[in-house]
Formats: sequence, C-alpha cells, structure tokens
Amino acid sequence: MLRKNHDGMSLIEIVVVVTVIGILASLGIPSYMNSVEKSRSAEVYPIFAQARKGIRIKTVNDEVFNIDLLNKGSASNYAWDLIDMENPNANPNGAFCYDGWSAGYNSGNRPAGCTGNVIVAAKRIDKTAYEAHCDYTKWLCINVDTGDISKSSHY
Repeated sequence: MLRKNHDGMSLIEIVVVVTVIGILASLGIPSYMNSVEKSRSAEVYPIFAQARKGIRIKTVNDEVFNIDLLNKGSASNYAWDLIDMENPNANPNGAFCYDGWSAGYNSGNRPAGCTGNVIVAAKRIDKTAYEAHCDYTKWLCINVDTGDISKSSHY
C-alpha cells in the first residue's frame, strides 16, 4: 500500500479556519467598540455632578444662574469660573463638548430629548480645545433641577 505524506494543511482546511476567525471577529469587534464608547462616557458623570452642585450653590447664594453661559465657545470660562469649575471644553483630550441650555431656550443644537435647564455632553469629533465640532446625535444630558440624566440611543 502506498501512503501519502501530509506535511501541511489543505486549502479547504485553511478556508474553514479563516471563515471561523472572521465570524468570531465579526461578533466580537462591535461589542468591543460599544464597550469603548460606554467607558468614554464615564467622563461625563463627575462633570455633571460637579456642575449641578455648583449651579445649585450659586442659585441659592445669589440669583438664578444663567445656564446658557455654559457653552463650548472660548468666552465661556467666565461662566464655569462662577460655579467654581475648570471649563471641561478646554481639555483637548476630552471625549465630549459641554453646552448649557435654559428651560426656555430651544434653538441651536439642543437635542430633542433634553428638556428643562440642562447641561448637554455631546460626542466630540474634533479634538481642538475650544472650537470643537460635536456630534449632537450622540449625547448625554442632565437636568440641573431634577438630576435626571437622559441619553441618546447611541449610549
């Protein structure tokens, strides 16, 4: 009897292995990317808590704080200073842009799901310090009066 010597893998075996690896990768990569996005959103919660506390203290001690002043523009340092915070928009490595909207102000990029006096954290696209471009389809917001946090379907 003649015996064939098999020193390697056949083409079919290689195709099967590559296919299995591709299927596993297609299942794992989206889940991994979703986890990365959620971990980046963890930046938002301490900033929301500190801003809400500062706004409530300012409102009790003085007059009603104008939340509209908290915007991503370079002139907003003054407003953040009023509530004893560093402007989080000045951090070029931050994952979000922060804007404030009062209850009666609904123009601009205000997300439809954020109502009342809110601070919105929108996904930062451009990493420049102040003139950040933000994706207002990916956002989290806190209602300063109630503490309720809303988020877009992306988070």
